[in-house]
Amino acid sequence: MFSTRVTYGKESGREPTMGEDETLVFDEHGRIYDEEGCNYGVCYQSHYFRVTKGKYGGYRLLVKHGGGEERIDLGHNQVLIDSLALLPSDYRYRVLSALHHLYRDGQQDGRSAMELRYRTAFINGHLKKRKRPGRESYKVWIETPIQG
Repeated sequence: MFSTRVTYGKESGREPTMGEDETLVFDEHGRIYDEEGCNYGVCYQSHYFRVTKGKYGGYRLLVKHGGGEERIDLGHNQVLIDSLALLPSDYRYRVLSALHHLYRDGQQDGRSAMELRYRTAFINGHLKKRKRPGRESYKVWIETPIQG
Protein backbone atom coordinates (compact mmCIF):
# COMPACT_ATOMS: atom_id res chain seq x y z
CA MET A 1 0.00 0.00 0.00
CA PHE A 2 2.62 2.55 1.04
CA SER A 3 6.08 3.04 -0.36
CA THR A 4 8.71 0.54 0.58
CA ARG A 5 11.01 3.46 1.41
CA VAL A 6 10.51 2.80 5.12
CA THR A 7 13.23 5.21 6.19
CA TYR A 8 11.42 8.19 4.65
CA GLY A 9 10.35 10.58 7.37
CA LYS A 10 12.69 9.10 9.98
CA GLU A 11 15.23 11.88 9.49
CA SER A 12 16.22 13.66 12.67
CA GLY A 13 14.02 16.64 13.50
CA ARG A 14 10.83 15.34 11.88
CA GLU A 15 9.52 13.63 15.02
CA PRO A 16 7.21 15.36 17.52
CA THR A 17 8.85 16.51 20.73
CA MET A 18 8.17 14.27 23.72
CA GLY A 19 7.97 15.57 27.27
CA GLU A 20 10.37 14.29 29.93
CA ASP A 21 7.50 12.49 31.69
CA GLU A 22 6.35 10.65 28.54
CA THR A 23 7.05 7.10 27.41
CA LEU A 24 6.86 6.24 23.71
CA VAL A 25 4.12 3.75 22.82
CA PHE A 26 3.89 4.08 19.00
CA ASP A 27 6.13 5.91 16.55
CA GLU A 28 4.71 6.36 13.05
CA HIS A 29 6.69 8.52 10.63
CA GLY A 30 5.38 10.05 7.40
CA ARG A 31 5.15 7.84 4.35
CA ILE A 32 4.31 8.05 0.68
CA TYR A 33 2.44 5.87 -1.77
CA ASP A 34 4.08 3.87 -4.51
CA GLU A 35 3.26 5.07 -8.00
CA GLU A 36 0.72 2.24 -8.46
CA GLY A 37 -1.12 3.10 -5.24
CA CYS A 38 -1.22 6.84 -5.79
CA ASN A 39 -4.69 7.30 -4.22
CA TYR A 40 -5.42 10.39 -6.33
CA GLY A 41 -2.21 12.16 -5.39
CA VAL A 42 -2.69 12.06 -1.60
CA CYS A 43 0.51 11.41 0.30
CA TYR A 44 1.21 11.30 4.00
CA GLN A 45 4.82 12.39 4.10
CA SER A 46 4.18 15.62 6.00
CA HIS A 47 2.73 14.20 9.24
CA TYR A 48 4.66 12.32 11.90
CA PHE A 49 2.62 10.72 14.71
CA ARG A 50 3.63 9.49 18.13
CA VAL A 51 1.46 8.01 20.85
CA THR A 52 2.91 8.50 24.31
CA LYS A 53 1.95 7.63 27.87
CA GLY A 54 2.39 10.25 30.55
CA LYS A 55 3.98 9.31 33.86
CA TYR A 56 0.88 10.42 35.78
CA GLY A 57 -1.57 11.03 32.96
CA GLY A 58 -3.16 9.16 30.13
CA TYR A 59 -2.17 8.68 26.53
CA ARG A 60 -1.43 11.49 24.09
CA LEU A 61 -1.24 11.74 20.32
CA LEU A 62 1.68 13.94 19.31
CA VAL A 63 1.65 15.28 15.77
CA LYS A 64 4.31 17.20 13.89
CA HIS A 65 3.71 18.64 10.43
CA GLY A 66 4.56 21.70 8.37
CA GLY A 67 2.33 23.89 10.52
CA GLY A 68 4.03 22.94 13.79
CA GLU A 69 3.29 20.50 16.58
CA GLU A 70 0.04 19.44 18.24
CA ARG A 71 -0.77 17.41 21.35
CA ILE A 72 -4.08 15.61 21.59
CA ASP A 73 -5.25 14.02 24.85
CA LEU A 74 -6.45 10.44 24.30
CA GLY A 75 -7.33 9.87 27.96
CA HIS A 76 -6.79 6.55 29.70
CA ASN A 77 -8.32 4.54 26.85
CA GLN A 78 -6.43 1.24 27.08
CA VAL A 79 -8.83 -0.41 24.60
CA LEU A 80 -7.79 2.13 21.94
CA ILE A 81 -4.10 1.46 22.62
CA ASP A 82 -4.60 -2.32 22.56
CA SER A 83 -6.50 -2.00 19.27
CA LEU A 84 -3.77 0.14 17.72
CA ALA A 85 -1.19 -2.45 18.78
CA LEU A 86 -2.98 -5.11 16.70
CA LEU A 87 -2.68 -3.10 13.49
CA PRO A 88 0.18 -3.19 10.99
CA SER A 89 2.18 0.04 10.96
CA ASP A 90 0.60 1.45 7.77
CA TYR A 91 -2.94 0.90 9.08
CA ARG A 92 -2.03 2.33 12.48
CA TYR A 93 -0.64 5.43 10.72
CA ARG A 94 -3.93 5.90 8.85
CA VAL A 95 -6.01 5.47 12.05
CA LEU A 96 -3.85 8.06 13.86
CA SER A 97 -4.26 10.37 10.87
CA ALA A 98 -8.04 9.92 11.03
CA LEU A 99 -8.05 10.66 14.80
CA HIS A 100 -6.03 13.81 14.12
CA HIS A 101 -8.48 14.98 11.43
CA LEU A 102 -11.50 14.23 13.63
CA TYR A 103 -9.97 16.24 16.47
CA ARG A 104 -9.18 19.22 14.24
CA ASP A 105 -12.63 19.15 12.64
CA GLY A 106 -14.25 19.04 16.09
CA GLN A 107 -12.19 22.02 17.24
CA GLN A 108 -13.19 24.02 14.17
CA ASP A 109 -16.88 23.13 14.57
CA GLY A 110 -16.77 24.18 18.23
CA ARG A 111 -15.08 27.49 17.41
CA SER A 112 -17.59 28.21 14.66
CA ALA A 113 -20.56 27.47 16.93
CA MET A 114 -19.16 29.69 19.71
CA GLU A 115 -18.41 32.53 17.27
CA LEU A 116 -21.97 32.37 15.94
CA ARG A 117 -23.40 32.33 19.46
CA TYR A 118 -21.44 35.41 20.57
CA ARG A 119 -21.98 37.24 17.28
CA THR A 120 -25.76 36.68 17.55
CA ALA A 121 -25.77 37.76 21.21
CA PHE A 122 -23.88 40.94 20.31
CA ILE A 123 -26.23 41.80 17.43
CA ASN A 124 -29.30 41.18 19.64
CA GLY A 125 -27.87 43.18 22.55
CA HIS A 126 -27.54 40.17 24.86
CA LEU A 127 -23.75 40.27 25.22
CA LYS A 128 -22.88 41.93 28.53
CA LYS A 129 -19.65 42.87 30.25
CA ARG A 130 -18.63 44.16 33.65
CA LYS A 131 -15.24 45.29 34.93
CA ARG A 132 -14.08 43.17 37.84
CA PRO A 133 -13.51 45.23 40.99
CA GLY A 134 -9.83 45.92 41.62
CA ARG A 135 -8.74 44.18 38.41
CA GLU A 136 -7.99 45.11 34.84
CA SER A 137 -10.07 42.21 33.51
CA TYR A 138 -13.74 42.01 32.55
CA LYS A 139 -16.44 39.42 33.09
CA VAL A 140 -18.30 38.73 29.83
CA TRP A 141 -21.54 36.74 29.52
CA ILE A 142 -24.59 36.24 27.36
CA GLU A 143 -27.75 37.44 29.04
CA THR A 144 -30.79 35.53 27.91
CA PRO A 145 -33.96 37.57 27.59
CA ILE A 146 -36.71 36.93 30.16
CA GLN A 147 -39.69 35.33 28.44
CA GLY A 148 -43.25 36.58 29.18
